[in-house]
Amino acid sequence: GVAPVLGALAGMLTTRGRPLRGREVVNVHNAPEITVRADRPVAYQLDGDYLGEQRAVTFRSVPKAIRIVI
Repeated sequence: GVAPVLGALAGMLTTRGRPLRGREVVNVHNAPEITVRADRPVAYQLDGDYLGEQRAVTFRSVPKAIRIVI
């Protein structure tokens, strides 16, 4: 739905310092891997690139893969 997406976006853009909460929100911290599954194929994108429709997508953590200098 639109409301959960807007709520998640607002939470990411503010500095509340606490995890997002909601009925359709899942917080995962320090997991090496997470798989998101759906009952039917769902279209998804990553960094603006359309990657097709899938029933499951696995995301893996890569420690020290990026360095941010401010």
